[in-house]
Amino acid sequence: MSNVEKMVRIPLYLGQEPLVGRHYAVECTLCGWVGSSEVLTDDCQCTRDVGDRLCLGDADEIGTERLLEIVQAMDRRHGDSQQAYQRLIEQTNETEQYLDKASELLGEIVQSGQTYSECTDKSSATGLRVAAVLGYVAQFQSVPPHTDEDEEARDDNWRMNPCQQGHRDVGASGGVAYCCQCDEKITAASTQKAFEQWNASHPAQPV
Repeated sequence: MSNVEKMVRIPLYLGQEPLVGRHYAVECTLCGWVGSSEVLTDDCQCTRDVGDRLCLGDADEIGTERLLEIVQAMDRRHGDSQQAYQRLIEQTNETEQYLDKASELLGEIVQSGQTYSECTDKSSATGLRVAAVLGYVAQFQSVPPHTDEDEEARDDNWRMNPCQQGHRDVGASGGVAYCCQCDEKITAASTQKAFEQWNASHPAQPV
């Protein structure tokens, strides 16, 4: 693209009225509006009235050469926009590929026996980094539909045993496992640890 093409001024606003009768195409040198002289009023400043551009004092008549210049410039802008959109699509696809590879790598790290504890411990630096990356990757992955079996398995994983007095109204949150009916509770560094300590010290009772 030449320097001349780069300097072409593209109108900021386009009028909707057709060129009919004695009316002609005009361009405002202040606001950049281009359209039919039909909408011009006696106002000498650029104003807005019910969505229309009303310019007079600073509007110049333009001919076919300027109109062709505008059309060509807008066509180039549209082409540039389409190319930019295509580049964005390609970059998005490439990013998704990198995210898939990162997800696979993190999955292998988490599943390895030697580093499992460190990677899942959110109080460690490695655990925090892994959790942050996994959370970022999860934004770009489709969520599989939950089945009743998944819900039951999750419920089993968080099922708490009754307290020492046999109360079953128990729960865990904020690093504390507790009974809702009495004062019994266990405090730990995390809710998961409090839950595990509770079940370890409270035997399960037959349902």
